[in-house]
Amino acid sequence: MNRVILYIFGTLLVIAGAAYTASTLGVEQRWIVVGCLVVLGLGIMGAATGARGSAKTNVVVDE
Repeated sequence: MNRVILYIFGTLLVIAGAAYTASTLGVEQRWIVVGCLVVLGLGIMGAATGARGSAKTNVVVDE
């Protein structure tokens, strides 16, 4: 669970930096919000994938 929180925190830092840069460059606010939501969604999916990978199971198939 600790890695998930760290991953989300890192994603939020990336979002904050990208939003600040975009606003400095004069990008419209609605596009900044859209970009932030996309990056946040990707960050949540990445965190969920990383958390799921830690629970490994062995499957044995008999032929």
